[in-house]
Amino acid sequence: MRRLGRAADEGTTGATGSPDIVELADGDFAVVGWDITGEVDLSPLPGVHCAPGERVVRIDRSVLVRARRDIPDA
Repeated sequence: MRRLGRAADEGTTGATGSPDIVELADGDFAVVGWDITGEVDLSPLPGVHCAPGERVVRIDRSVLVRARRDIPDA
């Protein structure tokens, strides 16, 4: 397992918690963020939905931007 990008406290200002993107041992990714499942309407996006057992998670834009260089192309 490894963190993608820098730690949240190395650039996220005003955020609470520890949003992160982590590459798991099997190559999949996990996102630590704020659960906004009940706050977001995905219906305007064709084919996008939250299945049973899934949650919609929000992370700061800066978390994904910092992780970009660590995300593999394939």
